Amino acid sequence: MGNYQMLLTVALVPLETADQSRATAGAIIASYEPDMQVIAAQAHAMAAPVIRAIKEVGRRAAATYEAADRANDRQHQDWRAGQGGREKQTQGFCNYLLDQTVIQDNRHNAWM
Repeated sequence: MGNYQMLLTVALVPLETADQSRATAGAIIASYEPDMQVIAAQAHAMAAPVIRAIKEVGRRAAATYEAADRANDRQHQDWRAGQGGREKQTQGFCNYLLDQTVIQDNRHNAWM
């Protein structure tokens, strides 16, 4: 993408005009000056769609990650909420089996 080259490999010219042809080719090569504005515009035109596609892939990946992260957070929150109830049930059953007395403070709705 965006590669400009001038490559002279073989020049077949009559011997009588070889020096003149060599001088002409040398003058052409010496006078060559790339127009960097044109090259930059062409490079941008070729690269822009690829850059947009890469950014879109990144945007979609970020959205997918965030959605999965939110789903995981909800799942963890639900699990933690369920654990609180199971802990109370388990503790109550253990207290029953061990014949331990549990006092409840109704003012704070907490087990002691």
